[in-house]
Amino acid sequence: MSERPNQKYYKIYSHEYTIVQKCAFCRGLSTDFELSRKCGPMYGPVKIGKNLPEVYFHELCATWCPEIYYNESNKVQNLKEGIKRSKTIKCSFCTEWGGGLGCKYEQCPNSYHYLCAVTVTGPDDSKALFMNDFHLYCPDHRKMASAEDMAN
Repeated sequence: MSERPNQKYYKIYSHEYTIVQKCAFCRGLSTDFELSRKCGPMYGPVKIGKNLPEVYFHELCATWCPEIYYNESNKVQNLKEGIKRSKTIKCSFCTEWGGGLGCKYEQCPNSYHYLCAVTVTGPDDSKALFMNDFHLYCPDHRKMASAEDMAN
């Protein structure tokens, strides 16, 4: 991803915001600086629908969710759908809800939070998370990565 999303940053060290917020995907806290370093900055508040509460999210937690994309203005799109689906999926690594990043192998039931996917694939495994189209192969299926994936 060459540019940051065109969304409002959530300023975690500002007096403007005194309430601790949670990422809609990983449920990580806005005051967890280390988590923000690993998952990208937290954005919000973002309105996702009429009569729905505003949400906050880490950049990479949202970017790796398959429903989410960026429009021509680099604004996050389909956030509501991504959050809704992710809330119904338990992470195969930590077993908490919100693991919206599934293995690309269609028959595989494994899904992860972004940071859990990074953990489970290992820091030296550059061929498990594919940045070109934001998908992953879980440890059970990483050998099934296509030649096109491996080349990118």
